[in-house]
Amino acid sequence: MATPLTPSRFGRRAFLGIVHVAAAMIALTWFDDLHPVLRATLPARAAAVASLGAAVHLGVLDQSPAERIMFWLGLGMAVTRVWFLGDASVERAALVVIAAIALMLPLALLLAPRRQRLPWGAATVLLCLAAGGRSILPTAPGGFVALSAFVAMFWTLLSVLERHARSADEAWGIAHTDQLTGLANRRAVMLQLEEQIGRGSDEGPSCLLMVDLDRFKALNDASGHAAGDEALRLVAGALPDVVTDWSSVGRWGGEEFVLLLRGPDAVDAVDVAERVRVAIAATSAVTASVGVARLRPDDDVLSWMGRADAALYRAKAAGRNRVEVAPADDHRVPDAC
Repeated sequence: MATPLTPSRFGRRAFLGIVHVAAAMIALTWFDDLHPVLRATLPARAAAVASLGAAVHLGVLDQSPAERIMFWLGLGMAVTRVWFLGDASVERAALVVIAAIALMLPLALLLAPRRQRLPWGAATVLLCLAAGGRSILPTAPGGFVALSAFVAMFWTLLSVLERHARSADEAWGIAHTDQLTGLANRRAVMLQLEEQIGRGSDEGPSCLLMVDLDRFKALNDASGHAAGDEALRLVAGALPDVVTDWSSVGRWGGEEFVLLLRGPDAVDAVDVAERVRVAIAATSAVTASVGVARLRPDDDVLSWMGRADAALYRAKAAGRNRVEVAPADDHRVPDAC
């Protein structure tokens, strides 16, 4: 099933950047003078992480639950590392605590369910501070207070960044989502097509399907706009199920939809187009005509869409409820669709 809308990655990119910096910090303190307990449990911890990765890859576990399990496993490892500092200096202990919190707190805010971000963040900070206090408090209680104040400031700044990042994601989603169908809107479709043209054939063939609902105005006139809106919603719900996750689906406007086919979908584009036509007829009160065009090396968005649109109108002229393929523009570039 295709993802109907390409989500904004602003929030994840911001937080993953922080995580990478924090990971570099913690790497400086992790492997030298490793405590015997940590050294002995290293194979078991590595096996746990590898098992989670294999479970996601094999489809045994969905990615979202796996990410949350990985977070709590990582937090346990970080707290254990802080706990077994031994006779480390106050400065070194503080650095390990800061590195652990800087690594795990962004992940807590990023991966926690919406209503559980505060408990996850608090658990991350308190567990790391408590473990670090074991080494710092006996020799430098004032230093531990200063460390706690620094962590509190870091948490506050990170929370503000997290809130702005999520707001940016939500605003991006609203601006690129069709309100009626929940699919990518015209703006999002244009961005996807431009990105695909920029990649060219590096990721294999790609095809464009222009889908137009037949006699949609007659449905609106006979049954009212509510019936037309319901037909559009039904079509929008059916289209993502016809293609794989390689491909994307959007609403171009009115009664027109666009499918950008990649990977195996693009190779079998005509078969996919037929499945689209059959699915629409089976799902809604209308049929659909479909135009198919392959991306060519010299295409821009307008030329690519123009050929798909021309194929669509040939399908309309030939009686509707059918699929037409754009002919080869010249003998040098065969149309694989």
